[in-house]
Amino acid sequence: MSSLAANLGVALRAMPGESVCGDQIGVWPQAEHRLQLALADGLGHGQGAHQAACNVMRLLGDLQPLAISSRFQSCDEGLLHSRGVALAMADIDLQAHCLTHAAVGNIRSLLLRHGKVRRLGAARGIVGAGYRDLYPEQHDFQAGDWLVMFSDGIGEDAQIADALAQAESNRATGQAAGQTSTQAIAQTLLERWASAHDDASLLLYQHV
Repeated sequence: MSSLAANLGVALRAMPGESVCGDQIGVWPQAEHRLQLALADGLGHGQGAHQAACNVMRLLGDLQPLAISSRFQSCDEGLLHSRGVALAMADIDLQAHCLTHAAVGNIRSLLLRHGKVRRLGAARGIVGAGYRDLYPEQHDFQAGDWLVMFSDGIGEDAQIADALAQAESNRATGQAAGQTSTQAIAQTLLERWASAHDDASLLLYQHV
């Protein structure tokens, strides 16, 4: 898992005027060859949204051994008395080059390969208030592929494929490593695209 820090970027920003962010991101390395990722968007903004998103991340920290569908069910039950969240999860088998993804609500998850974008599916509903038609998807996940997750504080018209292609070009031409790390890219893109009217979050992971 030594490459994790180099290939993972996460960025969060509270809605202007709020002191806490209603979006949260979780990262859980599993043994040597597995990685679990999650991005949650608490309904609304402010303290209630922040608490709901933090609560679901705490729950997920205790649910890591379960299958992705079972984790969603447990989170739905665990958030019954909160605002609830939109939630996306990804399980990555680094050795088998396999990505398992599922989501509820309006988190956007994208799989990018050679500039081509595949939008991953999401079930209708709210984790904490019920959902339906959750279908975990499995995808081939090869070296160089990107997984991108972002909340609705970033518009769907964000040119993510172009931005990541430019970042890879900058790496190839030897720009400063600190400016082209995946973490730096995530922070730069969040600042570029985050809405002034909502919390915003972005997770980038490039498979190696």
